[in-house]
Amino acid sequence: KVNAFSSNKNIDIALREEAWDGYSFEDANPGNGTTAKDENDMTLGVNQAKNYMPGQEIPKNPTVKNTGDPTNGVNAYVAIKVQYLDGDTAVAYDTFTEKFLAENGINFNDEWTLIGTTEDNSQVYLYHDELGVGEITTEALFDTVTVNPELTPDETTGLLPSFNIRVQAYAIQSAGVENVTNTMMEFVKAN
Repeated sequence: KVNAFSSNKNIDIALREEAWDGYSFEDANPGNGTTAKDENDMTLGVNQAKNYMPGQEIPKNPTVKNTGDPTNGVNAYVAIKVQYLDGDTAVAYDTFTEKFLAENGINFNDEWTLIGTTEDNSQVYLYHDELGVGEITTEALFDTVTVNPELTPDETTGLLPSFNIRVQAYAIQSAGVENVTNTMMEFVKAN
């Protein structure tokens, strides 16, 4: 006898940073995080970051939504991986903040918990609650990034240093998961 089991259930999430680039969850084409929905809107973080000043507070608000279909979607736990780059080189959070950010330059929301660090020095934050399918959205991981007020231009080029903060969202089903932290870290490290 053959007993077949199949499922059409799936996990779908979306990551948006509306204060950063102007794209909301309603936008079908959210860009890639390097361009603004409106290139002339100087309230957007991506536009401000292209010509930042030392001490400037720049909007950046990574938020995740469970966008699964109400019929086939599943409740999920979500995490955001944050990678800090000095130019193109990934560095540890402490090294990055010491060089590029003001004291308390990133204020992480209490709704998220730091659960680990990956081999490339990225930090992984887990949202405090599972996300139901549909209209459920997380609080932003953080709302702004404040640049170190003591940054100085390079003596040769006269330019301020280039740095990046990359964010990526992950999700795992909530049903049947006993140790969310370990399961999420395994999933992030494998992907």
